[in-house]
Amino acid sequence: MGSELGITANSKKELKFDGVGIWWTTWASVWTFLVLCGMAYLIRRRDTPILRIRGIWLSLAAVVLLHLYYFSVQLGYVVGLLAPGDSEYWIMGTYLPLGIALFHASNSRFLYVARAQKKYLNRAADAPAQPRGAAASLLDRFSYTTKAVICVGLGTVIQVSANKTTHHSCPSRRC
Repeated sequence: MGSELGITANSKKELKFDGVGIWWTTWASVWTFLVLCGMAYLIRRRDTPILRIRGIWLSLAAVVLLHLYYFSVQLGYVVGLLAPGDSEYWIMGTYLPLGIALFHASNSRFLYVARAQKKYLNRAADAPAQPRGAAASLLDRFSYTTKAVICVGLGTVIQVSANKTTHHSCPSRRC
């Protein structure tokens, strides 16, 4: 029953705002403010070439999910007594893998763009581009970013479905 957070059967259901709780709440709030400032800066500068290549919205979505995971873990000490016992499982099984998957998709997109730009280094070695016509397969009609997001989306559906089907409460509460 939540032994990671120091919860016992006799624990009172209340927020823990002792010195440690105040420290973690302050630290998580300051860090959230810094992350929001950084995101605002990137959004303001989103038209710069390096951010346009990077795909800023996919990266920011990953940062938001990973920060939600971080924030909930940092405040686990403070709100742990009020949270249901399974909340830690759902937070770790949802925010963390989805944030990592979006971050991976963002990095894959950037790698694809970087590799695609290599053809401009040596123009003599350029081969003519393959025409996109009726002979192109269904997968070839989508951009690399779209393919990566579709793969991440399918993985997300599988992850959330697996969480729903594999984790259930034990009716006898002795599991």
